[in-house]
Amino acid sequence: SCSSLVQSSTKRHPCQMNKVCFFSVCFNTRTSIPRIRIKKDPPLDAVSDKEKSIVPVLKIRDVFLHFKKESMPFRFLTIRRRNLGLRTTEERFEDFVRDYPTMFEIFIHHEEELPWIKLTQEAIDLIKEEKMIQENQEQENVVKLRKLLMISRNQKMRANRITMAASFFGFPTDLVSRVVPNYPDLFELSQNGKPYETLELLLWDENLAETEKKAKASASISGLKDFETRGYPLKFETRYSPGVVPKQKAFAYLDKWQKLPYISPYMDTEGILDHTPLADRRMVALLHEVLSLTLEKKI
Repeated sequence: SCSSLVQSSTKRHPCQMNKVCFFSVCFNTRTSIPRIRIKKDPPLDAVSDKEKSIVPVLKIRDVFLHFKKESMPFRFLTIRRRNLGLRTTEERFEDFVRDYPTMFEIFIHHEEELPWIKLTQEAIDLIKEEKMIQENQEQENVVKLRKLLMISRNQKMRANRITMAASFFGFPTDLVSRVVPNYPDLFELSQNGKPYETLELLLWDENLAETEKKAKASASISGLKDFETRGYPLKFETRYSPGVVPKQKAFAYLDKWQKLPYISPYMDTEGILDHTPLADRRMVALLHEVLSLTLEKKI
């Protein structure tokens, strides 16, 4: 129904409601989408591969933070190298660690006479600086977490997934265990007999229910109030990798798709069917909003 496309708590202009209703009838049916053959993008792939190599380094750092140890047997990390994202031999794992001398130091333990590993003083100083910044940005992180839960199904998310993605959003690794309990009016942690904890948002804030893309678009449309712009199509910028040339059929579909109403991820979209143009619009808007909440606008 039309009411499922726009939250009841917001104003709706009759003309825009009719427009949303029209598109919900015409484009809320499953349809085939012209395929675009994806080709490799060497410059983009090179950047991606470089960043992937940093992930194991951060995971090793997190092991020290989790166990609160200044040093540990190198063997302890070696047997867990696959969990750290390195599917390699023990020898190559040691070579990998030695490639980051500013982060880690391997030494021979004076009692066991076996290799041990510890964080360098430079790494410890960076960790302290990062922790101080995160503590100063606690309110910003709370707002960011609220928005993430607002666009999640039923305003709930598994707590361990938030911890896993903490570095992307600038969250401290102990956000759920240390920060969340300080806001019992906003969040609730529950297990309900399941093997994992679920974080639930308790208080919806309509002032936060606006995407970054919608805010920028509203600011660029002068002379119109927010409720007058609601329902207007917002185009998503598209760029293709070198060598990718979509067929005319794909261009025609994309042109029609770009003219559909903007479906905010904060809207109640219960009436929108999966695998429809409107559902795709909502998914792209969701990805845009998630990316806008990350530190580097990417994930």
